[in-house]
Amino acid sequence: MRAFLIAAVLVASAAAADAKEQRKTYDLVGHLASKDFRPFADGLPTVSLHSMSSPFASRTIADIRGRFKFKKLQPGTYVLLVFVPRSRQLRKTVEIGPSFADDKGRVATTIPYERRLIPGRTYAVSATQLAIPDSARLEFQKGQEYLERRDAARARAAFQKAVELAPQFAGAWNSLGTIALQTQQYGEAENAFREALKQNPAYYGALVNLGGALLADGKLEEALTINQRAVRVRPEDPLAQTQLGHSYFFLGRLDEAEKHLKEAEALEPEHFSFPQLMLAEIYVRRQNFSAVVRELEQFLKLHPDSKPATDVRKALDAARQMIAQQQP
Repeated sequence: MRAFLIAAVLVASAAAADAKEQRKTYDLVGHLASKDFRPFADGLPTVSLHSMSSPFASRTIADIRGRFKFKKLQPGTYVLLVFVPRSRQLRKTVEIGPSFADDKGRVATTIPYERRLIPGRTYAVSATQLAIPDSARLEFQKGQEYLERRDAARARAAFQKAVELAPQFAGAWNSLGTIALQTQQYGEAENAFREALKQNPAYYGALVNLGGALLADGKLEEALTINQRAVRVRPEDPLAQTQLGHSYFFLGRLDEAEKHLKEAEALEPEHFSFPQLMLAEIYVRRQNFSAVVRELEQFLKLHPDSKPATDVRKALDAARQMIAQQQP
């Protein structure tokens, strides 16, 4: 059981690319729910969708009522990012699969939205970003379009061309790193994320992604340093908290691992980093099988169609049997 849990966490963290594609596809129907009369007075929301298991991304614009839709999605775990002009970014993990779909194959999700303007926010663009030529931006856009078609090879080539035209293009370096990470090329991912940070030291996405790449590659001390830094920058990010928890766990510092994994779970229980699995592993080691059952039951409630779900059910049965054996 313990060996399974560690393996399941590694599968979740590395976003293994060998998941079998299923023929069945689903539509995601979303709604930004707001009580404001004119919630999008500063501009319509841009909604992007990112797969956590394979190189795929798509983008759309929500309508004035906050409604949006993505069609023909493969089953899996995705992250929605919502950008509203002059407001805070919203994020939500969504599971696409039969357990959450209606009889027409539609998965519905609602994201509460409160119009919260960011006081004092400046929108200055750095000189290096202004210097990126249109030709590089065009290649980057091509890469995004290839990702939407799930053509990782051409997406990678387009992003590579973008950084050849503009070596300071941090976003393109980050995209190269993301593809490498999702295809388990950890050394290549690390190099790309480091280059993105070199070009833009304030690029948080590249920072937290670097922490994930180092962790997946077993570079635990380096991963710990980077993930500590990411949590200091954005303590509200469940990914940073989970990765820091993983770093502490694999270094044998279980109390600190539990602290950050519980924080991730509190921030977003359904997060794609699956904090419940590593928490369950910690509780297995402590022989606290009631806590193991609690975490695995929550995981299955939130991710019933996920790749680890079948083995998690077996682990849950084993934990329940251990509880029964411990009773007088």
